[in-house]
Amino acid sequence: MSGQNVAREWGESPAPGVGATADRVGAPRWGAGLHMLLAVVQSQGRLAFRSAGPWITLATAVALAAGISWGGATGRIFYHYNELGAPIFCLLAMLFTATAARREHSEHVEELIGALPYEAAPWVLGRFLVQYLIWLAVSVVAWAAAGAAVVLSGHPLDLHALALNWVVVVPAALAYATALALLIGSLARSAVTAYFLTLLAWLGGPLFRLLASRSTVFLPAPIFEFFAGVRVAPQGATGFFYNVDLVFFNRLVTLGIAVAALAVLLLAVARRRRRVALPYALLLGLALLLVAGAAREIQLDWGLRYKTVAAEMRRVDAAEPWYEELSGGAVMSIPTYPVVTDDYDLTVVLSPAHRSLAARANFAVTNVSGEPLKEIPLTLRQNFTVTGVTVDGEPVTARRQGDHLFLPVPLAPGETKQVSAAWEETVWQWRLQDGPRAAAHIDEESVLLPAHYGWYPLPGIQRLTRAVGQCSEFLPEYCPLTPRDLPVGHPQARFRIRVSGTDLHIRHSGDGETAVTTGLYLVGTPWPEEELHGLLVSVSPDNRVQAERAAAEIAGLMAEYEAMIPRQALGPVRLIQVHDDLYHGTPWLPTAGSGATPGSLLIHGQELARYWPGYFADTYGISVLALWWPQYGFTVEQGRLYRDFQRYMEYVRTGEQPRYPDTVFERLLRVEQTAGREAALQVLREMHALLPAGPAPEDFEAAIGRIMATADHGGGTTR
Repeated sequence: MSGQNVAREWGESPAPGVGATADRVGAPRWGAGLHMLLAVVQSQGRLAFRSAGPWITLATAVALAAGISWGGATGRIFYHYNELGAPIFCLLAMLFTATAARREHSEHVEELIGALPYEAAPWVLGRFLVQYLIWLAVSVVAWAAAGAAVVLSGHPLDLHALALNWVVVVPAALAYATALALLIGSLARSAVTAYFLTLLAWLGGPLFRLLASRSTVFLPAPIFEFFAGVRVAPQGATGFFYNVDLVFFNRLVTLGIAVAALAVLLLAVARRRRRVALPYALLLGLALLLVAGAAREIQLDWGLRYKTVAAEMRRVDAAEPWYEELSGGAVMSIPTYPVVTDDYDLTVVLSPAHRSLAARANFAVTNVSGEPLKEIPLTLRQNFTVTGVTVDGEPVTARRQGDHLFLPVPLAPGETKQVSAAWEETVWQWRLQDGPRAAAHIDEESVLLPAHYGWYPLPGIQRLTRAVGQCSEFLPEYCPLTPRDLPVGHPQARFRIRVSGTDLHIRHSGDGETAVTTGLYLVGTPWPEEELHGLLVSVSPDNRVQAERAAAEIAGLMAEYEAMIPRQALGPVRLIQVHDDLYHGTPWLPTAGSGATPGSLLIHGQELARYWPGYFADTYGISVLALWWPQYGFTVEQGRLYRDFQRYMEYVRTGEQPRYPDTVFERLLRVEQTAGREAALQVLREMHALLPAGPAPEDFEAAIGRIMATADHGGGTTR
């Protein structure tokens, strides 16, 4: 394009050595700048649509959006498009923006523009706006295609959630992508350098996010969610924002980087044209301050989570010598509980705004040790402040030892006393796995109080947490912790539960206001409950279709296991969708029947969104078996039994032996090989009949002895 054509495109009358008419030169600077900006947008827009870039990107984006949403509800779009579609879309936008900038550089357009008596801003901002608006328009079409694919596949479309997701994710991501690509394409000395740096800039966000997710409080992963991702999107797949504050500050970081990139380009153009650069330098400084401030807010939020982990580590380390002394040096062993508790009357007042609860429980305590007790031992997580305790109506002062309360009241063998206790405190505890996740949590959007957290008085002396896994060599104080690696709970107990202070739907181990369970949990969700395929399901509307499929598959698994061993049902089986920020065992895995959430499957919304036929049967069959065998028993030995009982039933269903079989599984396999599979299953039926209090290892050995003796005398069964 010639200089005269450029000027003509911008409404200028070319004049030798000047490039603009006198009246234009004398016009007010803001008016002239606006005229220049509009002219740049007009001319650049025409050039852009003549190129193939926007059309290639549009076709790719539409195909991606339609493909990933076909056959799924809106939540599937959020999960897959934010994880796959948006980054690819932004990559194409960056490459074609850099290409356009390089074309102008190679055709010396900027040198021609330099003859015009205007500041750098109209030229730079005009180019940015053209590219940015093009990519925004393309994204709208792509998202419309995604919505259309959902409708055409016969699934419900949450239009509001779709629009909200686009508003939060796309504009900031495209501002980041366009600004960086424009900067690189305008300043790079060669096309190869431009494309290399563009690719590097695109990789920067995901790469830093990956590195940050492996470590640390210093560079939290949510800082680097520039394009999209699970921590940014208001996920219809989950029904929640990952974290509203983190989303807000992440978007500020993303937009701040975009403004900083434009400021650098403005500075470069102004310097080339010997124009005033101070305003652009100030803009760059403000943008960097915005990025630093928003990143700092994310780091403080993340750091607070890590602090709770570090505090937990110190607590565990301090308690270890005492536990070793109690267990005779066997760190993994748990002392015999001298008391049991039953007949709880529990009142809980939640305060979501303060992430706290205040509770009172009246319950019976019975000495089952066979020996007189000088005091009554109970377990209640130490972060709770005990505000009052009575025993048989008389006030007492509890002695605290870490997570344990000792009531100074003697208890004879078989004697029962009525205890009343009140406690309160903030509930905000985190575990390190795939970034910090809440192990227990109360806020306006969700509640998670698993039994293993020790949020109400448990019988005897119990370990609530131990340290596991390998510590980072750089961050030894941030070793991972797991909340479900030790048996926590009690023999079957009755509960009456009343919960107030929240509009959330509260689920627990029972039904209504009563529960008979080996461990009481509370889960709060925004959604009502419905029955699907025999399960009580509570999920976001967007995940309703996926949940129905999952419920059908889980019901099928349960039927297969039921044919092996009839299940003792203490209450309804639930499928509950929880916030992706919550830790309910192993991330991405549902848990069932454990000391954490007896009788319920907790699952992240994203896990539901990625469902495909056979997914649960293939991936989580053994998790469903926790409905038959609690993942942890009342003792460590029971826990080991139950784990291998699960493994054997899964082996019967699939024919696949576990990768690391233990002694119990091997014993059952030998029974099967000697006396037939039915004989091995009969052993498990006898063990199952002893729940919820037992079986113990000696019960297992006795059952094997009886059944093998029957087989030896000709009464065995065949496989």
